[in-house]
Amino acid sequence: MNRPTPATHPLLLQFIEDELARAPLLIDEVLQGLADAPLRFDPEATSVQRRQVIDQHEALHRHRPFMVKAFAQTLREQVGTAAREQAAAVRGITLEEADELSLSLVDEDEVATDVELQRAIVMIHSTAEYELRELRSFTSALVGDVHVAHDTNPFRPEAYARALLAAVRAMQAPAAEQLALMRQAVAPLAQALRKAYAAASTRLESQGVEPGTYRTIVMPPGSVGPRTKVHAPRADLHALRDSMPVPFDMEPNAPPAPLHSPHAAVPHSASAPQRTATAGPRAPELPRLGEAPTQRLDQQLIELLTRLFDAILADRALPQDVQLLLSRLQTSAVRVALRDPGMLDSYEHPVWEFMDRLAFDAERLAPDAAARETFLRYAQGLVDNMVHEPVQDAGLYRWGIDRFVSYEDHLLVQQCQEVQAQIDSLRSAALADSDAGVPVSPTATSQPLDVGSLETVPAELMDVAPATGRPAATAPSGLPAVDPGEWLGVFLQGGWRELRLLWRDARGELWLFRQGGGRTWALRRAALERLHGAGLAETMSPPSLVQHAAQQVLRQVPQAGRA
Repeated sequence: MNRPTPATHPLLLQFIEDELARAPLLIDEVLQGLADAPLRFDPEATSVQRRQVIDQHEALHRHRPFMVKAFAQTLREQVGTAAREQAAAVRGITLEEADELSLSLVDEDEVATDVELQRAIVMIHSTAEYELRELRSFTSALVGDVHVAHDTNPFRPEAYARALLAAVRAMQAPAAEQLALMRQAVAPLAQALRKAYAAASTRLESQGVEPGTYRTIVMPPGSVGPRTKVHAPRADLHALRDSMPVPFDMEPNAPPAPLHSPHAAVPHSASAPQRTATAGPRAPELPRLGEAPTQRLDQQLIELLTRLFDAILADRALPQDVQLLLSRLQTSAVRVALRDPGMLDSYEHPVWEFMDRLAFDAERLAPDAAARETFLRYAQGLVDNMVHEPVQDAGLYRWGIDRFVSYEDHLLVQQCQEVQAQIDSLRSAALADSDAGVPVSPTATSQPLDVGSLETVPAELMDVAPATGRPAATAPSGLPAVDPGEWLGVFLQGGWRELRLLWRDARGELWLFRQGGGRTWALRRAALERLHGAGLAETMSPPSLVQHAAQQVLRQVPQAGRA
């Protein structure tokens, strides 16, 4: 017998239809309020600008019925999309773009729409934050998600913001007047939605629905910005190490145990907490040094690294295949830390950066099953060679990072070759707009293939130099330098997208990006500058796994200390 998914649960569907029936009245009241409001003119406005305000006001009166219809229809479509995204999130998949290798040229007018759309989403969310949270707990209870593990409320701020955009587009007026009306309508719509969300929760409560309790919220794809580096916890790794417990019978001033060879065994903390069974892989058990006494500093260091790796491997955001690769690095990381105290000085130590790069590339360079299998096979060979090297130090991990860079460059060459026709078209357009004789900067397609980008990395290639640097960046004003192959998180056409820069013209006026599924986007400089100025285009870098793990360990230290 097939059980209904949260998106098709009968009680939730009944709630959705009830709320959709109320949508036309809600937007009609908002538009009526705008139409009845007295006209206000800027004292410095010209006669043309005053005439535009009057025309906009008259268009609102004439086209209000069509705007209400467009709002209700688009909201129904958005709710259906949200339901499909929710079902996909529960199953652990994402909805991919259907038009692969299609080129979308984004101009400044489209970006202006995206800026207003994101502004509307933020205003609705900030105005009705409490009511949204309360309603989410009730909709979760409707589908049996008592711990609110997923956002089961399809009436999210982005759904209403897109419906409002559709409504203003139904008004027969120039684009600038439509966006101006949208700016005016956002604030009253947000206030109306605050009351609507609260009323919906009250109706569900009166029906006997008991709200769920929060644990973890898994947001749908595109509803939040891209993952980037996070700030470190207040206590650094040295402070965390000093807070680690040690066995009571250990002498604080005992001499350190000698490491006779690079393959010497590493002690396992006698006070390490018993691990519980999890869905992910277990960190490898570290061998003992025999009967030799261990220095307190080393024992606490091993205890800290054990807990950090446990926290990393318990991160549900990491796929299990990536967790398995990271777990193989634990013993190697301990050996590096015992020789290199600087590993605790910075979250950007080569060991941590290598792990961050592995997880980051696995998520973004492998959008389909075949690409993922190829990358994981490459990463597996790289990790295998590294953990069997006789010398475990920071230099080994720097070499590993260079191998990942070589793989990224190799993939960049392939991606540019796949869209070479689009690059040629954009280059022709850029040359037509540029001054005669301006040279074209080299593209990524001219970069040499590095030997380290092969699927396996033999140990005898350890001394091969990595690929040279990428072409210098020509960044738009205010945007940090971005080289071909690097990533941007960009809000385009109503959602956050992770885009990899493939090419830009010599003057930096046209930029070609590729989305994970294969879709390409061409942005003009002015559009990119406007997005960045509005906080809707930011460079992306691998989020630090050890920083996040240190925050988890920091929360556990007081409990461990009292145990």
